Amino acid sequence: MVRHHKLLTELNTSFIQEHGSPLFIDLAKLAECCNSCDVDDDTITYDAPKITVRNYFPPAHTIPASNSHGIQHIDIALSLNNITIRKPAAKIQDPLTRLDGFDITLQTQHNHPNYYYASWHLDKRIVSERYSLIEPEYHLTFGGRNMEKLYAQNMDFGSALIVRAPRIMHPPMDVILGIDFILNQFIDREYSGDILENVSYRDIVSTMRGYLWKPFATGLAKNFYTSWNDSHNLSFDDEFCKNVVGD
Repeated sequence: MVRHHKLLTELNTSFIQEHGSPLFIDLAKLAECCNSCDVDDDTITYDAPKITVRNYFPPAHTIPASNSHGIQHIDIALSLNNITIRKPAAKIQDPLTRLDGFDITLQTQHNHPNYYYASWHLDKRIVSERYSLIEPEYHLTFGGRNMEKLYAQNMDFGSALIVRAPRIMHPPMDVILGIDFILNQFIDREYSGDILENVSYRDIVSTMRGYLWKPFATGLAKNFYTSWNDSHNLSFDDEFCKNVVGD
C-alpha cells in the first residue's frame, strides 16, 4: 500500500503538470491509511478515510446535464471502514474476514449553492440477519445510508425513485481496487489512461486481484463445476462458495 501511495502521488503530480489541476484531491489520506495498517501473519487490517478523485468532465448522459446546470466538476470519494483482508492461502475461502463499510459518493461542485449527490456501497453479507431478498456475499447497491441520511435532512432528490435494490453481485474490493474501480468507471481514459496503463500501477492492482478476486471467482465457479483436477490441490469453504451467489 505504501508503494501504491507513492506511485499515485507521482502520477498525480504529472497530471497536475499536464492539466493544471489535480486528479486526486487528498492523497495524504491514503498515507494515513498506510500508517494505520495492521499486518500480522495471516491478515491485513485498516481503515481508509475519504479519498477523493475529481472528475472535470462528467460521463456522457449524466443527469442533470453539466452544461445546463452549472456543474463545474464531480468529486468521487471512496471511504472504507474496518476492512480485514486474508493473505492468500491454498484453501478457497472468503478473502475478507470483515468489511464494515465501503462507500463511493458522488457530489457536484456548482457556481450556486445547490448540489447534486449520489452514492454506491459495496456490502458484505451479514450472517446474523434474515433476508427477504437475495443477498450475494458481496454486492453493490445504489443509495443506502448516505442518501437516506441526506433525505432525512430534507435534501430533495427530485422525481428519482431510490430503492435499496438490486443487490448486484460484485467481487470484493479494498482501497487499491476501489480507486481502480473509480478510475475505470467514472474517469475518461483521456485523463486516467496514464495511470491505468502504468506498468507499476497495473502490477499493484493485479496483486490485489489475486488476493481478493481469485478466491471470489474460484468460489463462484465451484457452484457450477463440482470436479476439479487434482493437480490444483484446492480445498473449499463450501459455505462461502454458496454465499458468493446468494440464496
